Amino acid sequence: MSAPGEASALAPAAATATSQANTAGQPAAPLAPLRVVRDVAGFDAWWSSWEADLEMVQELMDMIDDACEAEAGVSAVLSEVFDDAGPVPAWLRVEGLRSDAVVAWLSLAVDAAYDNSGHRDGAQVTLWVQPELQSPPADHSTALAPGLTVTVYVDKPHRVFRPEDGLSLREAVGAVIDEALYLVNADLAERDKFNAMVRMPA
Repeated sequence: MSAPGEASALAPAAATATSQANTAGQPAAPLAPLRVVRDVAGFDAWWSSWEADLEMVQELMDMIDDACEAEAGVSAVLSEVFDDAGPVPAWLRVEGLRSDAVVAWLSLAVDAAYDNSGHRDGAQVTLWVQPELQSPPADHSTALAPGLTVTVYVDKPHRVFRPEDGLSLREAVGAVIDEALYLVNADLAERDKFNAMVRMPA
């Protein structure tokens, strides 16, 4: 698995990519890298008060070692976590948004993927982010911004999501979340790089 810190190592490429010139001949300002990061201390605090059946969570984590059950295990673990963490988990933050944009809903899931014949073939990681745009304080209103969905295919989830040996259950679950975030952040970085280097400015 990737180390937690690697989740943000790919995204800065977008910030340093060559900017396209706008119609006035001035370079377009690069966008801040967009990424989702788990706050380890915040997650640990949430875990200490999480009223889950930890024996069941451990059984689900054990399924990740099995090539035939890994997708189901990861899917069930993330469902348990995000169903109880609220619409916006306090231990996740989205970096790179405008100052007037706040996250109204955020979720992360891993589900089985299927080929054209309907046979199970790996897993699919999906991130959903729904931001709101806040008006000036005197207005006291918000408006939904376009939502973001990121999907990433994983060929061998039993290898990708298998935590390192010797981790506590809390650390192992956190490592699974970090790996899923690493994958979606890498995809976001590639999108940012493409937009910065190839897209025509308005």
